[in-house]
Amino acid sequence: MEGQLDSADLEAALRHRLATQRPVFSLARALEALLNQLGQHGAHYQMVKLAVDSLEDTTDRDLRMELGKLAHLLGRGVAQHRRRYTEAETNYKEALDLYIEFNYRHSQARTDSQLGILHREWDRSAEGVPYSLAALSYRTEHDPEATGIDLRTLRRQRSAVGHDEFRRIVTEHVGRDQSEELIERVARVPEPEGD
Repeated sequence: MEGQLDSADLEAALRHRLATQRPVFSLARALEALLNQLGQHGAHYQMVKLAVDSLEDTTDRDLRMELGKLAHLLGRGVAQHRRRYTEAETNYKEALDLYIEFNYRHSQARTDSQLGILHREWDRSAEGVPYSLAALSYRTEHDPEATGIDLRTLRRQRSAVGHDEFRRIVTEHVGRDQSEELIERVARVPEPEGD
């Protein structure tokens, strides 16, 4: 099909982009720049998948972190553009495992947040609540300006699962002492438009 790149073209483009990054290449940044140039959702998915697959068995710490970034990108691309939720979840969890391994809490919170959003879009909001709570917990302490994303996601999840089930899940994950304050905080978030 005209305008589509085959895997050899994609690999050659990635290798060229990596070779031209200076001073120290960042695989994720090189890939993002390349994807911006390509502007194709199909090519986006193919390119990220190629890069992730090529790094699966590496033991190098820096490359493993790049793999986490790529797995996150792949999950996001799949979740947002292809609606292949199971595959997106697998990729997000792969990124999450790597972020936990290296104690990159900021990246972990970002991926937890995306998993919460993914499960909401997937009509599995109850499964997404713990991820949204984990992201909110980190962001409340370290990145307060970003808490709105997680609070809005939690509000949507509460609407989807019902107040009683939401209360049960929150209490199970944060404890009774913190659950009432958190549930009140979520209740103060305006009802999202279009839901």
